[in-house]
Amino acid sequence: MNWQQNLLTNSTEIANLLNETRTIAVLGIKTEGQAGQPAFYVPSYLQTVGFEIIPVPVYYPNATRILGQQVCSLSPRKRATDSTDKNTDLNSLK
Repeated sequence: MNWQQNLLTNSTEIANLLNETRTIAVLGIKTEGQAGQPAFYVPSYLQTVGFEIIPVPVYYPNATRILGQQVCSLSPRKRATDSTDKNTDLNSLK
């Protein structure tokens, strides 16, 4: 399969994707201590408008919760996400 077939090229395709998406795992999310950075305030905004955010930080090994949600690791998971934009195993979220 050609990866380029999956690219969204217009606003209608993007709108359709967002209408179907409810859960987003955010790889590289920042903590509240970095609230002024896009890697925090974009997922924060998405949460306020109704998306479920699964935080997957990369550089914050001591973080346990971000945006009020349990932090997850990159280990194999059983939980499905609709879209993707390190500390708790995703298998623990059921």
